[in-house]
Amino acid sequence: MDLDQSNHTLRLFVAIEVPEAIRKEIQRLQSRLQSLASGGPIKWTPQEQLHLTLRFLGAVQRGHLEDLTRCLESACRQFSPLELVAANVGFFPENRSPRVIWLGVSCLQGQLAPLADAVQASSLEYTNEAPLGQFVAHITLGRIKRLDSGEASNLVRFAAIRPSVVLGPWIAREVLLMQSQLSALGACHSKAGSFSLCGG
Repeated sequence: MDLDQSNHTLRLFVAIEVPEAIRKEIQRLQSRLQSLASGGPIKWTPQEQLHLTLRFLGAVQRGHLEDLTRCLESACRQFSPLELVAANVGFFPENRSPRVIWLGVSCLQGQLAPLADAVQASSLEYTNEAPLGQFVAHITLGRIKRLDSGEASNLVRFAAIRPSVVLGPWIAREVLLMQSQLSALGACHSKAGSFSLCGG
C-alpha cells in the first residue's frame, strides 16, 4: 500500500489506539454533550478516529520513514504495557471560551508522560513541529467552530458535575505511527507502523 499523500511527504502522528468498547462508551458521552450544545457548529470526532495522540509530527519526508520507524521502535521498547483510564471532560484553551472538548487519560503506572517524552525525543529530527511543553494526555471529542455563552456554560457545568465519568481501564500494548490523509470529506487515518511496549 502506498502511504504517500504527495510525492515527498507524509502527514504523520504517533498515537495509542483506543479499544472499540471504550470508543463506543465515548460516542455515548459525545451524544450527551451534543444535546447540551445542539445549536453550535461542533465537529465531533468520528468513533473510528478516537485515539490518544502522543506526538503530532506533521509533514515528514518520505525518505525518513524507515529511520523514524527505527527510532520510535527503540524508544517504545523501553516501556511495559500501560494500564489506561479515560476520565473527566475538559476544554482547550479554557472553560470560558472552549474550542476543543476532550476526555482526559491517565496511566495507572504513571508512564504516559515519560512515554510521550521518549517519543518526542526520538522523533525531533524528523519533524518541523515545535517541541511540546507539558504533555496533557487526552482524547479529542470535538472541535468547536462557534458556541454561544449559554451553550458553553452548559458544557462546562456538565463537566463540573460529572467528574466521575470513568471509562476503562484498558491495556495498551503498542504504540502506532499513523498517517493522516486530508480530503474534502475529512481526514482518513491509516497505520504506517506499530511498536510494541515490551520493556520492563
